[in-house]
Amino acid sequence: MFGYFARFYEKFDLPIYPVVIYSFDKPRKLQPGKHEIAFPGFVVNRFQFRVIQLNRLKWRDYVTTPNPVATALMSKMQIARRDRVKMQCLRLIVTLQLDPARSQLIAGFVRTYLQMTRLEMVELQREVGLLPREELNTMLTLTNEWIELGEEKGIEKGRTEGRTEGRATEARSLILRLGTKRFGAASAESEAVLEAADIVRLEAFVERLLEVESWQELLAP
Repeated sequence: MFGYFARFYEKFDLPIYPVVIYSFDKPRKLQPGKHEIAFPGFVVNRFQFRVIQLNRLKWRDYVTTPNPVATALMSKMQIARRDRVKMQCLRLIVTLQLDPARSQLIAGFVRTYLQMTRLEMVELQREVGLLPREELNTMLTLTNEWIELGEEKGIEKGRTEGRTEGRATEARSLILRLGTKRFGAASAESEAVLEAADIVRLEAFVERLLEVESWQELLAP
């Protein structure tokens, strides 16, 4: 940081307010905000700068901030998966009413730095479908490519890491949660079908969730 500061100060000869933004995931420990060159009994230079450490910030504190930079950086803050931060970020992009190029740039930043699984992408699609009409078209434009890329990466990652059972458990949980909201509580027979289904069939159920109107129709062979 001191090197950047010195070069800019030398070039422009203007007051510079030094700020560093840390975007790494780890460590969470607060990073120092100074650089010091000293000898015993003599301090040559004590350079201080502001530290913005994203992984120590809570994204919800910034979700109403009308600033496109804050929208992009939220993807590197403290996020619980259940919060669906991508949905919130995208809605904020819409409300900022930026031009298409800037909207796509910010959406791309969030997409790159906050990966979602295939099942989370399906739920994101569902949430987009519930938006008010005035927001829907813009949101679909921002999410279509995102969802397609996310699904491809999610499938490949699952195969590579061999987490079949974990994916199946996640799929059953999602189906039961969303299915209950749409069709009411699942019967014992429906739960038994889900328990016996392998990951391929479970993912097929997930994809059909938005197209059917009952548990019976969803779980039909």
